[in-house]
Amino acid sequence: MRNLLLFLLLINSFISYSQITITSIDIGSADDTVIYSSAKVNTLDFISTGTNHTWDFSLLQAKSQTIEGYVGMASVNMIYKVAFFGKSNLAKLGEDINLLGLSIANPYTFYKKDNNQLKVVGMGGEVSGINVPIVYTSSDIVYKFPMNYGNLDSSDSHFSIGFPNMGYLEEDLHRINEVDGWGTVITPYGTYQCLRLKSTINKSDSVYIDSLNFGARIPNPSIEYIWLAKGMDFPIVKVTVGLTGINFKYIDNYIDFTSVENAQQESLKVTVSPNPCTNNLLINISKENKLCDIRIYDYTGKIKYNNTMKNSKIIDVRAWASGIYFIEINTPDNIIIRKKFIVL
Repeated sequence: MRNLLLFLLLINSFISYSQITITSIDIGSADDTVIYSSAKVNTLDFISTGTNHTWDFSLLQAKSQTIEGYVGMASVNMIYKVAFFGKSNLAKLGEDINLLGLSIANPYTFYKKDNNQLKVVGMGGEVSGINVPIVYTSSDIVYKFPMNYGNLDSSDSHFSIGFPNMGYLEEDLHRINEVDGWGTVITPYGTYQCLRLKSTINKSDSVYIDSLNFGARIPNPSIEYIWLAKGMDFPIVKVTVGLTGINFKYIDNYIDFTSVENAQQESLKVTVSPNPCTNNLLINISKENKLCDIRIYDYTGKIKYNNTMKNSKIIDVRAWASGIYFIEINTPDNIIIRKKFIVL
């Protein structure tokens, strides 16, 4: 009996500390969303890796938050539905792009996810108010499944598009993916068994602006370190090292920064009522007579409202879909106040 117990303990120890396998069901689908906190890195070691490794990020302190999520093709503009018919089944909204004066608003990245891989098949955005789809001639393979420690793969993607009387945009991207570690990752949000994926990305954009009679090739290399866990839909931690510095973000709970930032911000009391709301939403800011920028995002991160306000603002939400929305108010003193509310 004693030998049997020892054997079972050894088996349990092996199972607890053996590497996991990531498959397509562990990656998000349409309507899946996540809240990411961005944190200062300082001397934090995120590069070290290995087998049965422990990455302890438990002391991270959030400085801001963003919302990310996938939407299905039924939720995008008809132009995108036609352009990516049979090519894409997921889309993700990103931040506005400006390259040498060529502006792309409300940009989408379009993905195709199946049992074998998650790949980027194109993008789209508003150029001078017109939705423009960009279908890649070759896809950027973000993940290959099943994903196990030691996996190594690469892909090359490309697109080029001309904009009449404006110019053209071209992009080449070479990605090398290496699953270079497995073990335990610890964050303020929780502790997870994970795989660590390192993506080395050599990307360059070529832009030409007709009105300036000028063009340039803009290199933008980066390295991404990604920690993936079973059933989490999105990376637990994602670190991007690029030309603009280090971007460190991790999955987190929603934080009301009005209670955790500086005393100056706390002195600006923001009220949102009624909450939940069905008709008109009233936003009040005390002790602020200057013009502030206000944005409201839905759960996918899409901007639903973008305007300015002083002391108060009434917003008609009767036509808005039911769900959670996030308010971001930016004062002239660069104080950012965040609130959330529910539309019924």
